[in-house]
Amino acid sequence: MINNMPPLKPGDFVVPLATLSAQSASVSCALSIAFTLWRVNSPWSGVLLGLVAGAVTGGILGRVIGRSTFPASSGQALVVPAGRAALPFTLRASLISSALAGAALNFAVALLFDAQLLPVVLTALCFATIVGLIFGFGAALL
Repeated sequence: MINNMPPLKPGDFVVPLATLSAQSASVSCALSIAFTLWRVNSPWSGVLLGLVAGAVTGGILGRVIGRSTFPASSGQALVVPAGRAALPFTLRASLISSALAGAALNFAVALLFDAQLLPVVLTALCFATIVGLIFGFGAALL
């Protein structure tokens, strides 16, 4: 499917897909974990700590997911030219990583804070969908 893309020319705007995966997972996890901690009546310091920890851990998970979803040779990155043709790739990159990382981290937070599992994971998937769509459309349509 990537072979159908036109060849790149100098100066073209491109979207690195693994980086997009890491960024969308980071934002999605940060927001959903902070929201989950707020819902279980954690103090504000705990919510802020969850926001930072979610961003860092989500970014790491998103990078791993992105590199496995869009493999490239060592020292290289899989990119697509920005535009409408990139939309399926950018949505795939942002939605998959946001959903997987968000669900996994919020599952762990629900177990740690003895919260109800299903609402926490569904909330994480809602955040992942919203953030994934924003990042996917935004990256493709600069």
